[in-house]
Amino acid sequence: MAVATYINQKYFMPKPTAALTPEQAQTQKMTQGMSMFFPLMFYSFPSGLNLYYLTSMTIGVIESKIVRDHIKAREEAEKAGKVFVETRATRGKRLGNDSAQEEIQSKGLFARLMDRMQNWVEEIRKDQGKGRKN
Repeated sequence: MAVATYINQKYFMPKPTAALTPEQAQTQKMTQGMSMFFPLMFYSFPSGLNLYYLTSMTIGVIESKIVRDHIKAREEAEKAGKVFVETRATRGKRLGNDSAQEEIQSKGLFARLMDRMQNWVEEIRKDQGKGRKN
């Protein structure tokens, strides 16, 4: 776990692109030292937690590598003059209902939640009104 943490910190953590001030450089060194503190701290923890931490970190490193490679490939392709246009058909278009899908997308998330809550409250009121008549 210590080796994996060191490799993750050394090779896969983003490095600052701008020139560092002395304070920032010192903070950067302290952060690197703290990442090596975790394996020492985890030494006395249950093995399942160590295994979870190692697995999670390994998957994160692999995911980071894939994403960085993809971004690098896209940048190189754009420099070469290739243009990528990726589109997927929306559910409404696949079902042939473009107007309903556009209406849903035009509203924000908060507005859609408020509409659902309002409909829910109206249904509850209708149900309560039915109970009073009987």
